[in-house]
Amino acid sequence: MPLRFEISFRNPLHLALVLCVLAVSGGVVGSTSEPSIQWGECPDYPEFKDVAAECAFIPVPLRYSNPGRTAPIFVARVRGSAPETEKRGQLWFVTGGPGASAIGFAQQSQSFAELRPEWDYYIFEQRGIGNSAPLYCAAAADEAIVAPEDALDCLAELRRAWPEGIEDFTVTNTARDLAHIIDRLRPPGREVVVYGVSYGTYLVQRYLALRGEQPDAVILDSIVATGYEAYDTIERGTNAAARMVMDRCAKDADCRRRLAGIAADPWTALGVTFARLDQGQLCPELQARLDSPLTRSYLRSLFGTMIERTDLRGLMPAVVLRLNRCVPDDVMALEHLIRSLSSESLFSAADSEAPAADPGPGFVPYEQVKYSAPLSSHITLSELWEGTSFAQIMNEAEGFYAWLNVAPSLALLADAQVWPAYRDPLSDLHANTRAPALMLNSDIDSNTPLAEAIPIREDLNGPNQRFVTVPDAGHVVILNSLMAGAKGDKPADHCGTRVMLSFLDDPYGEPDTSCISGVERLSFDAANSRNRKSSLQYLGRKDMWSAK
Repeated sequence: MPLRFEISFRNPLHLALVLCVLAVSGGVVGSTSEPSIQWGECPDYPEFKDVAAECAFIPVPLRYSNPGRTAPIFVARVRGSAPETEKRGQLWFVTGGPGASAIGFAQQSQSFAELRPEWDYYIFEQRGIGNSAPLYCAAAADEAIVAPEDALDCLAELRRAWPEGIEDFTVTNTARDLAHIIDRLRPPGREVVVYGVSYGTYLVQRYLALRGEQPDAVILDSIVATGYEAYDTIERGTNAAARMVMDRCAKDADCRRRLAGIAADPWTALGVTFARLDQGQLCPELQARLDSPLTRSYLRSLFGTMIERTDLRGLMPAVVLRLNRCVPDDVMALEHLIRSLSSESLFSAADSEAPAADPGPGFVPYEQVKYSAPLSSHITLSELWEGTSFAQIMNEAEGFYAWLNVAPSLALLADAQVWPAYRDPLSDLHANTRAPALMLNSDIDSNTPLAEAIPIREDLNGPNQRFVTVPDAGHVVILNSLMAGAKGDKPADHCGTRVMLSFLDDPYGEPDTSCISGVERLSFDAANSRNRKSSLQYLGRKDMWSAK
């Protein structure tokens, strides 16, 4: 699932820009032939800068019951430098969302190719996203989830682009696309390993249910287990993760002492903070300096963002203290935090006014490539939504101190009953493969909570199928499990990547998890190097606790 900050129902600040229909192929389906694949230059996107990648469009059946009609699927690859005679095979990256682009794996592919040159690395862009037959509507161009009042206009745009309808943009068809393309690109005798992350793990499980014999190994990172409607409960998971962080503060004598003037325990101190906000007594000097009121929804989203990010979790108790202490230095630090996080938004004015260079013929512009609100809404309401009403969600959320504000948006669209969610008889299929599997999850993950990830063991429980919990890691374990003392600018700086590489070297052996003991643990110490760096960047202060 994508990371989120403050999400209003019409102006999400956290997600990448929505997609536009391809100028060349758009919603137009292709011919019945399967011409030879032409690999060429990749689009001029920042993700491909200094990456030795090749890109191609590969036709797949738009509707597998009628394979004569095709749609283009975008694939990028980075080839390892080992001689072809020494190549082992292919590693395929499948990203999450739903609705997010996979091009972020371009830089990772380059790094992995340097670490393990005996593999070639493939980036699979799912149908409906980016350059893969994108679903786009101008009516939802600034939305994370299509708003109910925009749904009819959006659907009309989609019907013009896709006269066949959007019912073919399903998890099952996307899983079939992956299998179809691997069949076309797999050299004889070479291994295939498929890596899925977040929602991508859900998609890979469908792929394994359909073609479990195809891959030689599978890696699932930050897991959405089949049968668990993740989006109805995503706010609950975020609040639970916040409770875990504040309970850690309670066990830290210094952290607990610093908040003792607010309440006896840190979790209660967080509740006092919201009570003061509701009473109009929470740091009025800060409120006067902000462009928008500091509402309960906004404050919960702020804490939700901090919980998701391993570099900001340790600052959360200090932010609680600053909100309640509210001396002039606190006001300046808190304003710095709010403006810093807002400026990082992919929906900021700077992004829209300064897009990347012309990506070239056949590719969508960069500002339109990263996310599809229609596809996200379509997949989520069809397969990842149990049906909780907006009123039920908001009633439960009244007691939350951290959230992503995602479930309310989805509930509004679902309650309006305007979006044509599909019903797929194969959506209940569970992963079925004898291939070795590595499953990774953090114990503090608001997007894919550990308790909801563990049920994957009911399906993948073979002798070479292993579940590894990485403590204090973040969502997307291979990128958010920093080793203590490491800078984090290299994949091998993260324990998740080390475990993954160990598994890649020998899927039938016991993966090397010795790095887990060296993972940077959650700390509330101002002298901690990660806290000091994050405090300087986001609070403008070397010491996250002190006031001048």
